[in-house]
Amino acid sequence: MRKILSTLAAFTVLGTASTPALAGGLGVMGTAGIRQAPAYYYDGEGTQGIDWQSRPSTGFGIEGLLGDKDNKIQGVFRFYTLWDTPTKDPDLSAEGDTSDFVFPDAASQDPVNVGAATVGVQWGIFGDPTGLQFVISTMAGTAFITTDNQEFFIFEPGVGGTWTTNDRLQFFATANWQVRFRKQFWQGANAVAGVRYLFD
Repeated sequence: MRKILSTLAAFTVLGTASTPALAGGLGVMGTAGIRQAPAYYYDGEGTQGIDWQSRPSTGFGIEGLLGDKDNKIQGVFRFYTLWDTPTKDPDLSAEGDTSDFVFPDAASQDPVNVGAATVGVQWGIFGDPTGLQFVISTMAGTAFITTDNQEFFIFEPGVGGTWTTNDRLQFFATANWQVRFRKQFWQGANAVAGVRYLFD
């Protein structure tokens, strides 16, 4: 956690305390996708079972871009909020007699609000950085603010593109594989899209 916060601080200093030829951009982004989520249940002896479910997740936030707009490799940092849809009642169909199983009532669960921060690199693969470009992105960070005290690590590689329409405006979108880690790995997929205002 400290290393990630230190990295974020370093990116911020680099982006704000440079020479008059400040290069980079600021933008807004939105995300939507599906994640694995465990629905826990217990038998009469207290043995835990897990029903892994695919549940939606959405969010929005701000993004910073570091580097000249004509560079193929640029730094990216994001601060955003996620809404994780809660799990449904677990599927116990494989358990046979389920009369003595207990689990939290899904109807009483609220969406989990998460504050996340990630840093990474956008790699231009082919195309024109000042026009249309195919990119690969690698992002990593943490969900460090949660309402249920269940912070987790995020790793998010993706592929997508950028479209710079003029000297100042750039649209971007990526499709990502998302890995979350808290005691165990959870997988998912999402899409991120947004618009950036370029400084240089």
